[in-house]
Amino acid sequence: MHSRAGMQSGFHHSRKRIVVEVLGVVAVLGLLVWGVLALAGTLAAAALPMVPPSVDNRLGETFYSLLAPESERCTSPEPKAYVDALAKPLLEALSPSPFAFEFVVVDDDAINAFALPGGKMAVNIGLLRKASTGEEVAGVLAHELSHATQRHGLHKILEGLGGTAALGMLFGIVDVETLAAPAVALLHRAYSRDTERDADTVGRALLVKARIDPYGMAEFFRRLEAEHGDALPPALLSTHPDPGDRARAIAEGPEPEGPLLALPPPPASLPCRDDTDAAE
Repeated sequence: MHSRAGMQSGFHHSRKRIVVEVLGVVAVLGLLVWGVLALAGTLAAAALPMVPPSVDNRLGETFYSLLAPESERCTSPEPKAYVDALAKPLLEALSPSPFAFEFVVVDDDAINAFALPGGKMAVNIGLLRKASTGEEVAGVLAHELSHATQRHGLHKILEGLGGTAALGMLFGIVDVETLAAPAVALLHRAYSRDTERDADTVGRALLVKARIDPYGMAEFFRRLEAEHGDALPPALLSTHPDPGDRARAIAEGPEPEGPLLALPPPPASLPCRDDTDAAE
């Protein structure tokens, strides 16, 4: 027969055991989730070289009208002409690419730009109005171009959809259009910090090859950090590595050989909508 003290002691031991067991289960589940995510990333990286670039192009075509619809694009020709002019030396410096790069400017004041798989890119008018020099804008374009050339968007989609969808796209069993809704949701997710650093590194090398001063990219992030401090513009910076660290990393490295290209700054007045829109 157990004493009351013994019963109480046993009860306390059982409660502690339950807590330990629950914590153990949580730890195991956490390790399993981590393992699944790590495996998904490994599988996506392994599958990426086997997926033809035509998949990137089809994804970009499918998502372009969803993420940068015609109704939200600037109708004034000036912003797009400016972006195309700055992108021209970057595209000429790229190695031969299977992607058809295209740029639009979106009527959005957020300081942001994004690249879709296949090289279709959208630049917010807010970024052009915030930048002080052409080198700053070119730095952002080089970064986003690198997301496309390194196929970061497709990797993110493959990682999120899983091996079955990846194999389906690889062998043509799953049509790209049927994956539009989940893939768009995945594209809205932030890139990993390692991926962002990779785009910075590859983008900086592209700037050097194009003979564009890479310090413009660094200066852009330095200035944003100085102006906003901890309250950084969320659209561009909250999902990216620390801008101060980025600026320091970008400032290091080789410089372009020969004379630098002189890039025009963004026009002081950069309308997004043309006069016909205003009249309507």
